[in-house]
Formats: sequence, C-alpha cells, structure tokens
Amino acid sequence: MVCAVFSKLQNFLKTHKNNMTKKAKCIFEGNKENDTDLKTVYTELFITEGDMKDVNHEHEILKIDDAFMNKKTPDKPIKCNDIFTELRKNNEEKIVLTKGVAGIGKTVSVHKFILDWAEENTNQDIDCVFLLPFREINMIKDREVSLHEFLLKFYPELKNLEKSKLYKECKLAFILDGLDESRLPFNFKSETLDTVEERSSVD
Repeated sequence: MVCAVFSKLQNFLKTHKNNMTKKAKCIFEGNKENDTDLKTVYTELFITEGDMKDVNHEHEILKIDDAFMNKKTPDKPIKCNDIFTELRKNNEEKIVLTKGVAGIGKTVSVHKFILDWAEENTNQDIDCVFLLPFREINMIKDREVSLHEFLLKFYPELKNLEKSKLYKECKLAFILDGLDESRLPFNFKSETLDTVEERSSVD
C-alpha cells in the first residue's frame, strides 16, 4: 500500500512537471495565437538583494539604468534561478518578493524559473512548484477555502492524490504572480491554520 501511494505521488510529480513545462515554455504576445518560445527571447533580469528605493518608478528602462548608476552602495546581483540559494542554509519557510516597474519582465522571469525547474535543470531540491496568478485568485476572493481547495481551483489533478504525502513529505514552492493585479483587501489576521483542510478567506 505504501509503495502504491508513493508511486501515485511520483506519477503526479512527473505529470505536474510536464504540465508546468507546457505552461511556461511559451509567452503570449497579444493573444494565444501569437505565442513565442520563451528561451528564444528570455533576457536575464538584473535582480538585486534588498529594497530598491532609488529606482525611478516611471516605465523607462534608461531611467532605471540611471538610478542604478547613481546608487551609492554596490548592488549584489542574483540570478533568477539562484533566488532561493542564500535562504536554503536553514531549513525553514522562505519568502522572496521581487518588485520592479510594470513590464520589466518579472512574470517572464517567473516562467523561466518554472521552466528550468520543470525541465530538471535547476532547483531540484524543490519537489513541486505551483504558479498562482492574482488575476485568477481574484475570481475566488469572496469565498472561504482550505489550502487544498484553493490549489484544486488551479490544479484539479490534485484531487486524486494522497494529500498527506504531498503536503507533509514534499518541498513545495508557491509562486504568487502579479501582485499589482490583486483585488484582495489584505487585511491580515493573526490566524494560524494547522491543516490543509482548514478554511479561511483567501486574503
């Protein structure tokens, strides 16, 4: 029985990687007929650690470049695939926030991170990656859901999986994409949910 459950989990993870590869390998320009292979157009973002208070928030790359040139302290560049590297040293939950002006390539970087993981090129210590776009999260903002129900909205294939195996034995990464599109109130409460079945509001 244990082998059967393990095999089911392994099959799910393999299928999930294939599905995530399909989702991430192309970017869509305008509509889904105009899809472009991500690898042919991807340019590494200049990601730095810390808060970029000096960056000009106008949507012009030259002004951003100027802001970086005029900074007094040196920036520590981080490759997209290495974004969790420094945080892996202690075995606890890790939270990373990337920010920058709209259209600079944050979502494309997210897709590259997922594609490299799904194709087993990097970050293989992460067992499963879930991409959760705020544009779609907005559609369920007025309901109370459990974590498992929430993920089922995006990944219905989780329905047939042994929940305890996935949530207790796997290292999971949740990528919340498009914070600027969120319509959630973000009234955070000091509420702790102890199981994946406990319900709460999405915010």
